[in-house]
Amino acid sequence: MFEEGLTGARVGAAALSVAVTALVLRLLDCPHAPAGATTLIVSLGLLTSAGELLAIAVGVVLVTVFAVACNRALGVRQPLWR
Repeated sequence: MFEEGLTGARVGAAALSVAVTALVLRLLDCPHAPAGATTLIVSLGLLTSAGELLAIAVGVVLVTVFAVACNRALGVRQPLWR
């Protein structure tokens, strides 16, 4: 699974990256648990190529666009930014 193995430094980097993600989301007042999972995927090195990172980024954008479109179509008021 891991080419380099699970080292203490990698675990520390993963914990720090999730903590920073949680802090930023808290400061923006928009908690989103899946953001922590995405952060872990990247920080633990599960993505092995730029193509995989691009696939994750495109997926995030597509889900966001779809959710905003559905909310608007259903009349759910959702500010794009607070």
